[in-house]
Order: sequence, then structure tokens, then C-alpha cells
Amino acid sequence: MDRVEEGEIRLKQVCEEGEKLLLHLPKASAGQVQQHLSSIQQDWDSFVEQCKQNQQILEDSASLMKGFEGRLKKLRWWLEHMENRMTTDLLEAKQNGSERALIEQVEEYQQEVLKERDSFERLCQEGQALNEGGRGDGSETRVSAHLQSQHQALLRCVRERLRSCQLTLQEQQAFEESLQTTWVWFNGVQERLASLNSTVGNKETLEKRLVLIQDILLMKGEGEVKLNMTVGKAEQVLKHSRIEEQETISSQLQNLKDAWANMLMTAMSCHSRLEWTVAQWTTFQEKKSQLQQWMEFVEQEVGMTQPQQPGLKEKCALLERLRAIQADVDTHAAALSHLSEKAVEMNEKTGDQTFGQESRAEFHAHFADISAVIKGKVQSMQKIVSEHEQYLDAVRDFNDWLISAKEELQRWSDLSGDSVSVKRKLSKIQELLDSKQRGRERLNRVQRYGAVARDYTGSGGYEAMEREEAALLSSWEQWERAALQTRASLETALSQISSSEQEFSSLSAQLDQDLQDFSHQLQGCRLRLCQAEKKNEGEEAVKGWQMAKDTLDELIKAEAMSDGLKTQLNDLCRFSREMATQSERVSALIKDYNSLSLQATRECQSKEKVLDQGFRSAFREFQQWLVNAKINTAKCFDAPQNLTEAASSFQKIQEFLNDKEQGQSKLNAVIVNGELLCSIATKDKTDAVRGKMNSAREDWKNIMSTLHNRETGLQNLILQMKEFEASADPLQECLNATELAVQESSTRLHDLTAKKLELHKLQSVLEDLASHEVQLNKLKEKAQLLWDEHSAGKGFVHRVSQLSSQCLALTNLTKEKASRIDRIVTEHQLFSRGLDELQNWVADTSHMLQTYSAPTADKSVLDSRMIKLEALLTARQEKEIQLKMLVTRGESVQRNTSAEGVPLIQKQIQELKDSWDALLSAAILCK
Repeated sequence: MDRVEEGEIRLKQVCEEGEKLLLHLPKASAGQVQQHLSSIQQDWDSFVEQCKQNQQILEDSASLMKGFEGRLKKLRWWLEHMENRMTTDLLEAKQNGSERALIEQVEEYQQEVLKERDSFERLCQEGQALNEGGRGDGSETRVSAHLQSQHQALLRCVRERLRSCQLTLQEQQAFEESLQTTWVWFNGVQERLASLNSTVGNKETLEKRLVLIQDILLMKGEGEVKLNMTVGKAEQVLKHSRIEEQETISSQLQNLKDAWANMLMTAMSCHSRLEWTVAQWTTFQEKKSQLQQWMEFVEQEVGMTQPQQPGLKEKCALLERLRAIQADVDTHAAALSHLSEKAVEMNEKTGDQTFGQESRAEFHAHFADISAVIKGKVQSMQKIVSEHEQYLDAVRDFNDWLISAKEELQRWSDLSGDSVSVKRKLSKIQELLDSKQRGRERLNRVQRYGAVARDYTGSGGYEAMEREEAALLSSWEQWERAALQTRASLETALSQISSSEQEFSSLSAQLDQDLQDFSHQLQGCRLRLCQAEKKNEGEEAVKGWQMAKDTLDELIKAEAMSDGLKTQLNDLCRFSREMATQSERVSALIKDYNSLSLQATRECQSKEKVLDQGFRSAFREFQQWLVNAKINTAKCFDAPQNLTEAASSFQKIQEFLNDKEQGQSKLNAVIVNGELLCSIATKDKTDAVRGKMNSAREDWKNIMSTLHNRETGLQNLILQMKEFEASADPLQECLNATELAVQESSTRLHDLTAKKLELHKLQSVLEDLASHEVQLNKLKEKAQLLWDEHSAGKGFVHRVSQLSSQCLALTNLTKEKASRIDRIVTEHQLFSRGLDELQNWVADTSHMLQTYSAPTADKSVLDSRMIKLEALLTARQEKEIQLKMLVTRGESVQRNTSAEGVPLIQKQIQELKDSWDALLSAAILCK
């Protein structure tokens, strides 16, 4: 409002200037100026009135805001004051006063906070009213709401503090009650425990005390529950107590825990002693009862009269049984000693007469009597067993001698053999008869020990021992009679053997002579077969076959001598003499004879097989050569698709024909080997061999004739192919060069002149390609002729098709390139024309702006220049559109221009942009 006068002065100046301007303007323009001045006057008046209204509103708002801020400051101070009081006063009350006084003070604070609740609600309502009325900056509602939330937080804090204090008081009272109850229960248990802590008395008294102690220990869970409840309540109280109270409570808890631990230790110790004493008493009674039962059982076992046993096994079993009882007595002696020690210990602890000295002495005396009786019975039984074992050793010794004597008698009782062996057997039998006195002494020893052992043997065993002695005596007498009979038989056999030895000597000499003659004959056959084995090739194999055949015939005739040797050997076998040497010699010669016969037969077959294999191998090699020849020359008979294949096939046939001596040699080998095989083979096999020989000759003639004919045909074909290649290669080179030139045409487009030149070259290429059609037609006729005459024109027809395709593709590519370069030339021409037009316009406009910038005092000239300048600026917008289109077209021209020509175009575009920017700056400055 202080600047209203300044505004009125400026409004007055505007009105005066407007009135002056109205004098120089036409009526139409003057009306507009007049209307504009009236509008300005009305706007100013409205503005001044609005400012006055706004001033009054702001003053009212300031008054309301001042009152709101005062109340806000007062309530904020009250909140801070209350928070400080709660922090300091409550802390002092907690440290100095009781918990109940603290609760009363917190209740007073709660009442004060509740009284101020309405003030905070009114403050929030005022802030909301200011905000809705548009007064203030909008933070009043937020500040008042925040202050109200602080008040509510303070109220919650007071309530929580009150609730916490009440809870703390309840916990403290509960702890004191629990502590007192626990101590009363502990004292009652300790009084009961003191009356039970003793081990003196009988077993029934100790067992009753043990039951009562166990009842006390079963109350451990109840005590731990009480203790844990007290500790838990103490921990809750400690959280809210002062340091002095915490120390007092901790001391009370520790005393309670120590008392509980001591009571548990005393109860467990008392229980352990009573339990151990009762258990030891029970164990002692059980062991004493077991030992007493065992002693009664041993007395019954020893007191029975044992009958005489029938044999050694039963006697040994009885001895072992008595020894086991004796060992059991020794084992129970240690148990008795341990039981006595335990009785002494229990007597000291309980004082009961069950464990007294008299009871222990009576028990020891009874055990000693049982031990003495067992020892005497064991010694008596050991003597009886020893006597029976001596009898059995004597029987075993006599049986061993008798078995050995029988074996010797059996060994030398054989009547076979020569006179020397029979004499030796006779002397051995005599020695055996001389040793019978030792057997008689062993038999007497058996009878003596048997009489002693039978006195302590039962009736069944007594009779068995008598039968055993009678059987031994009978065996002795039988052996003596057999030995005397064997001696008489050997003396008779010795006289018979001497007469048969003379006849055996004469027959043996005749057999040796016949064996020597037959061996010489077989040696000669073996020598001839060895010579035949060395002849394995060609005519030598035929001679070897003949030698083996003659040897085989001779061996067949010698079969009668082999049968005679077998007969003589059978005659000698009638004598009971050793014939191993003669039998081995006869067997060896017969085996040698059979081996030579088999060798001769195999040698004939081997030579025949060698000749047959030679013929088969030669025929197979010829057939293989024939197959290889057909395989190697098979491709030569295929229709060649080009000159290289035809020349290769022709060269391969010539090489094969030049190397035909190999096939001729293989054919000659078939003929030679066939004739040799026919000289020794049968008629059927000879016919088969000659048939194969004739077949080989016919195959040779056929393949040679076929190869010569193919050689002539390939020679004519090669001449025609060379003529075709001579016409096709220049055309192919021309097309390749043209294609390379067309592909490189895109790399020489560095400016507009070069582009026009490349377009002219591509048009010339199109004319040249049209002239190649005649040459392609002539090549097509030659390729068709090769196809019709030799079936070899497929490759050439394909090549003509390739040339035609290449020519057509090259024509299309050239047309496409020419069309593309034509478009590039047109686009470059448009770009150059547009660039020249804009450059000329910029130059003219720059010159005009320089003229307009010259100073002048004529206002009409200035008005004219202003109007022209406005028209120029309007035209500049259209030219700016042309500039953008030209830049876009220049970018397209750059993409279709070689790398060396792009910098020039970029430079032209950049110069145009720079001159355009300079023109715009000059126009603005001029305006």
C-alpha cells in the first residue's frame, strides 16, 4: 500500500503518452489505444481495492495467530515442566520412600495431566479453524496435533508408571509370603530327617528307616517347586528394587538355597548309608544261604556209595566228577572267606548277633569236614584209573606188534617173481618166525595187568576184559600157523621158477633179431619221406608226391611183419618175467610204423594240396587282378562331365594297357600250375581244372578288347571337349571381369561427376552383355551335341546354364546398380541445387541486413526497414524448414558417397549452418 502513489504516477505517465500517440494515429488505431487505456485504469482501481481488503484480512489473521502461538507456547512449557517433574521427583521418591508412597505421588501426577486434557483439545480445534479459514502457513494443525499427541503420550507414561508401581508392590508382598512358607516347610523336613540318621538295629528297623528317607527324598520335587517359586518371585522384585533391597533379597535367597542344599545332602547321605546297609545284609543272607545249600548238596554227593565202573571211560568220568567237586570246594573256600569278612564288617555297623563270632566258627568247621572227605575219595580213584590205563597200554603195545607182524607176513607171502626174489621173500619169512618170542612176552604182560585191573571193574567190564584177552591169544596162534604155511609155499615155488627161465631166454633172443630187421626197414622209409618233404614247388612237388606214394606202398606190404612181432610178444608174456623192455620196443616200432604210414599218406595229400593251392592261388590272383582291373577302369567307362575327367580316364586306360604284362604273367601262372595239378589229379578234378584255365583265357581276351575300344572313344571325346573349352573360357573371363567392374562401381562415387561417369559405364556394360547372347547360343549347341553323341554333355550343358545364369544375374545386377546410381545422381543434383539456392539467399539476406543496420534519421525509413525485417523473419522460418530438409538430404547423399567425398559434403553443410547462424544473429541484432 505504500507504493500506491508510485503506481498512480506511472499510470498517469502512460495516459499522457497515450494521448500524445492518439494525435498521430488513424481513427481505427486510435480507438484501440483509447480502449486499452480505459482497461488499464479499471485494472488499477480493482487492484487497489483488493489490496485494502487483503490488508484487513491479514491484520485479523495476525491477531488470531498471536493468540494461538501464546497458548501453544504455554502448553508446550507445561508439558516440559511435567516431564521434568516426573523424571526427578519420582526418582527421588523411589530412592528415599516406600513403594506405597511412590504410588500415591504417581496418582497425583495422573490427576494433573487429566485436568489439562481439555486445553490441548481446544488448541487443536483452534489450529484446525485457522487452517480451514486460510490463515497461517498450514502448520498450525500439525503443531497442535503433535502437542496433543505428546500430552497423550505423557498420560500413557503416567498410567504405565502407576501400573508398574502397583505390580512391583504386589510382587514384593508375594515374595515375602513365599519365603516364609518355604522356611516353615524346610524346618519340618529337617526335624524328621534328624531322627532317621542311624544304621544301628535289626534289618526290619533299617528297612523302615529307609522307607521314611525315601519318602523325604520323594518330597524333593515339592521343595524344588517351592524354592523355584520363591526365586522367581525374588527375581521379579529385584528388577524394581534399590541396591540395598537387592542385597537383602539376595542374602535371603542364598540362605534359603544353602539350607535346601544341606538338607538334600544329609537326606541323600542317610539314604545311601541305609540303602547300602540293607543291601549288604540281604546280599550276605543270600550268599550264606547259597553256600549252605551247596554244602548240603556236596555232603549228599560224597556220602553215596559209588559202584564199580565197567570201563576206563566211566572211571575217568567219575574221577573228573570228584575233581570237579574238589575244585568247587576250593572255589567256595574264597567265597567263605569273603563271607566271613563281610560278617565282621556288618557286625561293626549293626551290632546284630547274626554276624557274631560263634556263628562264623561253626560254619568254617562244617566246610573243613567236607573238604577232607572229597580229597580222600579223589586219591583213591586216581589209583584205580592208573591201573586200568596200564592194562590198556599193554593191550595197545601187543596189538601194534601183531599188526606189524601180519603186515610183514602179507608183504612177503606173494609167490610171483623170479628165483632171486622168491629166495629173498623166504629169508624174510624165516626172520619173522624168529621174532615171535617178543610177541609172546607182550601177550604175557597183557595177562598180568588185566588180572589187577579186573579187581576194581564192574561185572560187565570184567567179562569184556576176559573176552579181549582170549581174542588176543587166538590172534597170536593164527598168525604163527599162517607164517609156517607161507614158508612151505615159498620153498615149492622156488623149484618151479628155475625150469621156466631157460625157455624164456630162447624166445627173447628171436624177438630181438626180428625187431632189429623191422627197425632197419622203417629207417629207410623215413629217409625217403624226408627227401620227399623237401620237394614243395612246381615239378619238384610232383616228384615228391611220387616218392611218398612208393613209400606208402612199401609200408602196406610190411604190415605182416608188424603182426608177427605182436604174436612173439604175446608168447613171451606167458612167462612170469619182467617184459617191460621188450614190450616198449615192440610198441615203439609199431607206433613208428603207424606214424610213417600216416606220414606217407599225409605227404601224398600234402603235395596234392600244395599243387592244388598253387593253382587256386594263381587262379585267385588272376581273378583278383581281373576284378581290380575292372574296378580301376570302371570310372573310365562312365560318361565324363568335363575335359579333366575325360583326360584322366584316357590316361588311366593307356597306363593300364602299358602295364598289361602283369596280367599276362598271372594268366601264364594259372596255365602252368593247372598243368602240374592235372599230372597227379584224378580225371574229374583234371576236367574242372582245365575248365577254369579256359575261362581265364576268355576273360583276358574280353577285357583287352573292351579297353582298346574305350581308348579310341575317349580320344575322340577329348577333341570335342577341348573345342568347347576354347570357346567357353574367353566368355567366362569376360563375364568375371565385367562382374568385378560392376561390383567395384560403388567405391568410386566421391562426387557428382564421378557418379555420372559410373552411370555411363554401367550403361555401356549393359550393351556389352546384350552382345554375349550370340556366343551363349553357339556354346549351347556344342554342349547339346556332346550330350547326344557321348552322353557326356551334362557338365557342359550345366556350364552353359551357369554362364547364362551368370550373364542374366550380371545383367540384372548392372540394371539394379545403374538404377540405384541414377537415383543417387538425381538426389545429389537436388542437394547441390538446394545448397546453391540457400547459399544465394543467405548471401543476399546478409547484404540486406548490413544495409538495414546502417544509421538513419528518417523515421519512415526505419518503419519501412522494420516492415521488411518482419517479412524477412517470416521468410526465415520457411527457409529454416528448407535448411533442415537439405541437411537430411545431405546425410542421405553422404551415405551414398565414397569415403573420400564425404568430408567435402560435410564441409558444405557445416558452412551453410554457420552462415545461417550468423544470419540469425545479425537479424536479431538488426531488429
